[in-house]
Amino acid sequence: MKLDTDIKWEIQVPIFKNILILKQLGLAIGIPFSILIGFLLMHISDAGARYALYLILLTFFLTTVLIYVLYQGKYHMVIQISKSGISVEYPPAIKRKNKVINFLLVFLGLFLKKPGAAGTGLLAASKQSIKIQWKHIRKVKFYPKHKTIFIKGRIGESIGVFCTKDNYAVIETIIQNSKNA
Repeated sequence: MKLDTDIKWEIQVPIFKNILILKQLGLAIGIPFSILIGFLLMHISDAGARYALYLILLTFFLTTVLIYVLYQGKYHMVIQISKSGISVEYPPAIKRKNKVINFLLVFLGLFLKKPGAAGTGLLAASKQSIKIQWKHIRKVKFYPKHKTIFIKGRIGESIGVFCTKDNYAVIETIIQNSKNA
């Protein structure tokens, strides 16, 4: 299929129900915290270990609540497929919200002398829009049941293309043909 015009759509994906998002969360958060929680459970008789475990669980709970309060538990994005590649960005209202949150994270990280928090805010601010050119695509994984396509480009470049029921087949064909071109 030849792409004559750009295809653009806005979509909201439930954060805690999409397989791709859950896999990414599992890799980024699940593995390291599972190890930490496992270690703490081995020392559960120690009051300090119990306290640390409670703090971790409280942090997970509050983070989940914050995601539901700020983003209604959904990942909002605008996806565009063009002759040059695939891009994903946040809608304007979400960009503004993210800008405030990222600024606060950087400011508080610097103020509290927590470089990890400041770095997280800067990294998140740099990922407000992502574009992968067709020629840079290295790996594509299709999840037809979930209407999702995961694309890896150069180092550090990856995009989740979340489709609707109506456009998934067309987008899958375009990506397959463009990847093989």
